[in-house]
Amino acid sequence: MPTQTQKITIELRQLKIKIKSMSQEIAMLNSQRSDLIQNKRLIEQRLSKLSSEIFRDSCQLKEKEQQLKAQQ
Repeated sequence: MPTQTQKITIELRQLKIKIKSMSQEIAMLNSQRSDLIQNKRLIEQRLSKLSSEIFRDSCQLKEKEQQLKAQQ
């Protein structure tokens, strides 16, 4: 039968292992969060660029349609 000191020593060892595991998980999650933030920025930049291109192309389309109507 383990003594009280031995029980505490075992509990401390288990807690240290648990803390180390949780610390590793936190580091992994922080890394994933950083990746997600970067991906979000890239997606927002792409969306902005595509929106600008759509607006530009829509304006060109309207101009071409007006030219076509003027020729008819």
